[in-house]
Amino acid sequence: MQFPFNVELRRSVFLFVLLGFGHVLAVICVFVLPWFWYVKLASVLGVVGSYCWSLRRPRPNRLLVERNSTALFCTYGNGRETNWAVRKSSAVFPFLIVLNLHNQEDGRKCSLILLPDQVTLEQFRFLKVWLRWNFSGGSPL
Repeated sequence: MQFPFNVELRRSVFLFVLLGFGHVLAVICVFVLPWFWYVKLASVLGVVGSYCWSLRRPRPNRLLVERNSTALFCTYGNGRETNWAVRKSSAVFPFLIVLNLHNQEDGRKCSLILLPDQVTLEQFRFLKVWLRWNFSGGSPL
């Protein structure tokens, strides 16, 4: 594997469906509750707003991974590039990667959820290996 390694990200269909199902379930729960109609309406508007916000949030299109570094360079759809440091609290599971990121310029923190349908299998496997070895003190490749 050659460094720097580019990871092209796509929108996750699985995450889209999962978020949609969770928000529909929340709306159903609100209608079942014995609240006044205006409280139900406000709650449903809040749930719909939450779903719209989760879909419109800017997500990076490309990640650039450096060797022996915990830095990721993210490129967004509008061409904006940011430098993020991967925190040790990031999690690696067989079908899920949660990257907890810290912006080195302004101190912001965010999480990036990666599922196998967002990247190729080779890129997903590479990210899992890179994260496991980079934070265990070893050399990934």
